[in-house]
Amino acid sequence: MNKLLMFVLFLGCFSCKKSFNSESEFYRWLNEGGNGFVVSKEAGVLKMEMKYLPPEYLVFKEFGSIQDLPSERKDSLLGLYNNSLSFLLKIGYKDPEHGDLLKNAVENYAEYSEMLMELNFQLNDYFSLHFDGQKTSPVLAKMEDSYGLQPHRTIYLVFPKPEKSLSDDMKIVFTDYLFSTGITKFSFDHNKISDIPEFHF
Repeated sequence: MNKLLMFVLFLGCFSCKKSFNSESEFYRWLNEGGNGFVVSKEAGVLKMEMKYLPPEYLVFKEFGSIQDLPSERKDSLLGLYNNSLSFLLKIGYKDPEHGDLLKNAVENYAEYSEMLMELNFQLNDYFSLHFDGQKTSPVLAKMEDSYGLQPHRTIYLVFPKPEKSLSDDMKIVFTDYLFSTGITKFSFDHNKISDIPEFHF
């Protein structure tokens, strides 16, 4: 009897798949080092963090819930987001006491205005996605406005999904012309970032 009970419990545990019941639960899981969704790099006094944003979470951010969406609408949105790869890059000083990243990179207001123009219209030239010998530019690269409330800056990136099936590692290359950090590469294991638990919120 005990052996039968243990076998049933084993099957139950084996069939269970991790799921998220809240946004905070998802964020805790997303930021765990071993999950492969976040890659951190350091260059001089700067720290950079590239984060992969799964399609399910993008749907949640847009509508506030996944479970409450009609199944047809949810499948349509997931299909749309599955045609692209979205990332969030946070870049700032390792020591936040150094202040605003952009203002410290220039010497006067004219240079600051020029930098903002470049960030608004030329960010796509700074990033590329590399997979299986192919190089792809982002279809969207936008710096979020922090209104001076945060010392770091956040850049939202969207790349078209490669036509070939993703089975190998993919790499995002950041060629930094602004902060003189050179070339930084962020590698992601596709097998890890494609294994997303279910969203129940």
